[in-house]
Amino acid sequence: MNTQPLVSIIMPCYNMEKFLCRSVDALLANEYENKEIILVDDGSSDSTSGLICDYSSRYPCVRGIYKPNGGVASARNVGLDVACGKYIMFVDPDDYVTSDYICAAVAKAEESQCDMLLMGYSTPWFTIPPIWKDYYPIENYECGSNAEIISGVFPRFFGMSSERLEKWMSGDPTWQNGKELPAACRFMFRKDLIRSNDLKFKNLKVGEDSVFIYECMRYANSLATIQSCPYKYEPLKQGAIATTLKPENILKNKLILQKEQIRIASEFETAYGRSFLDCYAGSIVIGAIQVANSICDTHQYKVWKSYADEVRLADAIDCISIRYGGGIIRRLLPVWLLKIRQYRLLYLLLKIAHRFNISANEWS
Repeated sequence: MNTQPLVSIIMPCYNMEKFLCRSVDALLANEYENKEIILVDDGSSDSTSGLICDYSSRYPCVRGIYKPNGGVASARNVGLDVACGKYIMFVDPDDYVTSDYICAAVAKAEESQCDMLLMGYSTPWFTIPPIWKDYYPIENYECGSNAEIISGVFPRFFGMSSERLEKWMSGDPTWQNGKELPAACRFMFRKDLIRSNDLKFKNLKVGEDSVFIYECMRYANSLATIQSCPYKYEPLKQGAIATTLKPENILKNKLILQKEQIRIASEFETAYGRSFLDCYAGSIVIGAIQVANSICDTHQYKVWKSYADEVRLADAIDCISIRYGGGIIRRLLPVWLLKIRQYRLLYLLLKIAHRFNISANEWS
């Protein structure tokens, strides 16, 4: 009889015939035996469903689920509904994992009896030119209460704080320190945490991972860490990047994510009796300027102003302090214009910069 706790690995699959085998084979090669690999075919139109059928017929630990196309969130939720494991992990079909991915996580989770276990990842996504690099958890988090998670871990995942934005404006190279990537693949979750609180992935165009993690932290009473990078995260494919970077999608996606941040912050403020705006004020300010820079050639000012109002830009900018006499002017100026409520002037300056091909890479 296998005494290892069962681990459910959920993989949403949509038209992934080019990558699926590498990902599934890496999971099958994992040293950990008591696992179920749940492959959810989200209405694929290529050979993905056939590959899933083949894997599930050859390997008892592989389960194939087939559903109409509904997006990655709905596919993961179907996986959550049928998962039998004590622990839940998420792997995307265009990524892959090392052979000790499950074993190392289970060992730490069993030792600490944690609700959430954080690990590192490797990716070439953040370097130019792309070079594979390991990104470890910033700290060896060992939280034994929800209060510790909310005060010490949650802010590092939630967004750019006002303090980090101020460091960025001043040219302080440490401004990126303290930021954790909110990706579901970085965690092992205790299934009871998810089931007992009826936690699901929201059907969003962007940020469904982030929102799910925030809501898990709202209810988790313990969190532990392993200082290794067993998850190999591949960058988005070109087609997805091209779609995401269309001006109209930049506006929609920023608005979706930041409205979710506002909703979650509001719920947290009610639950914990304090404001969380400072934790993500920098994200709202940076996002507003990025959106203005991206759409100023294709939209009217009132469209951007409506966006700024919806994301509580005025409240966020009041959290930001500007130190005059120092800093990087091309970073300070847009924030200063927002600070003194010269929204239209900022928008016009960015529009002029575009017209005369003046670089605005800071806000891309």
